[in-house]
Amino acid sequence: MVAFVFSGDAPEADGSSVILDVASLRKSCKHVAISEGLAYPSFYKGLFSDLHAKLAAATKAARDAGLGNHAIDSSITGFDVAH
Repeated sequence: MVAFVFSGDAPEADGSSVILDVASLRKSCKHVAISEGLAYPSFYKGLFSDLHAKLAAATKAARDAGLGNHAIDSSITGFDVAH
């Protein structure tokens, strides 16, 4: 899912005053889950490059630390499939 979720009260009902920058990204549930290795990022064409870089860095740090899903992820090392 491509979404950014935050805890707490919404700033306005229609979200017109929300600006997603790196500082606010770090407070998002997405960034927390990625940082803990509980989710993988999904990148899309319209994602600002600074946000893309921050999510990629958080993913790499979680992967390097073997956190969450990365502890059991074998997509890098390979795996056998029985058929």
